Amino acid sequence: MKQIIIILVLCLTGQSMPHVQAAESTPHASQTVTVRTAVNNAKALSNIHNLYVTVKIRNTSGGSKRSARRFSSHRRALHLPEVSMAMAIVAIALAFRDYKAKDGKFIDIMVIEDSSQQPMHTDIEALLALYRFYLDLGQRAVFRLNVITGSRITSPKEAAIGNGAESIAQNAHGLFDLRFRQIEGFFNNVTGILAEHLESTGTAKPHKYNEVFRTIANDLNIFSTGTATEQIMLVHSSLREQSDLFSCTSDEDLGLLYSSPKEVAARFETAVKIGKLNRVKVIFVYAPIDEDDERFFLQMVDVYRYILTPLGAQVSIQSSAKTYGI
Repeated sequence: MKQIIIILVLCLTGQSMPHVQAAESTPHASQTVTVRTAVNNAKALSNIHNLYVTVKIRNTSGGSKRSARRFSSHRRALHLPEVSMAMAIVAIALAFRDYKAKDGKFIDIMVIEDSSQQPMHTDIEALLALYRFYLDLGQRAVFRLNVITGSRITSPKEAAIGNGAESIAQNAHGLFDLRFRQIEGFFNNVTGILAEHLESTGTAKPHKYNEVFRTIANDLNIFSTGTATEQIMLVHSSLREQSDLFSCTSDEDLGLLYSSPKEVAARFETAVKIGKLNRVKVIFVYAPIDEDDERFFLQMVDVYRYILTPLGAQVSIQSSAKTYGI
């Protein structure tokens, strides 16, 4: 039965059935291996995963609808019939019936965007792909979004989903697709938070200061005291600090940045003490507009490297938000 279901799913998603190894010693083991091998076929996974990533924005309301239309430029809509999604849910739910979290896997992703500019916004599809639920349906996950403003203290918005063991405990009625409903709900919550933020960027008022470092540092301290097994921070910003720590319009500060970025790093470190970041990956995402902008951005990234690398964080940069190099 499971094989029939997965074949239907692969047909509906335009994929061919992958080669499956010979049967194992028991019929149950054989069926499980067969279905999981099919689900783990890369192309099939991509389409099935996108069924969840392509969230049902049409069901949102108000400003979120308008924002959803703006998100369309980032999303690769599959336009598959509803039966495809239903069959995919059934197939994977049956294949991964036991979805307890493996070794306490917990992915925590923090997105930081900059309200002082119109940066490259977070790509919703690329973001949700980082959670990789298709590898472990039982993992715990958290999403946070914070915005760089002129304020030293900001609070991120958050969405979360518990682990598979919690889902099993909550499943009093034995719903076969409860976990998938919860994952889809989590993805919808993440999308809603990003949609609301994107909607607000058109009406945001300019501010005199831009507290880039304090926002990043305070949010990294959430990671340093957290328990997630994988912690990812995506910073969409030109890193143009405008605060008491550094002014991107000051010739003196710019001269110091280009001649001795370590001194700028030392200045930043006196403002906020950051804890250990051994499980943290920080990606700075920005596409410079010209050579001067690029020079400034790269120098400022070096400042953050001087601060974060000794604490255990992995720091990287990229100019596109279509995929995140994790």
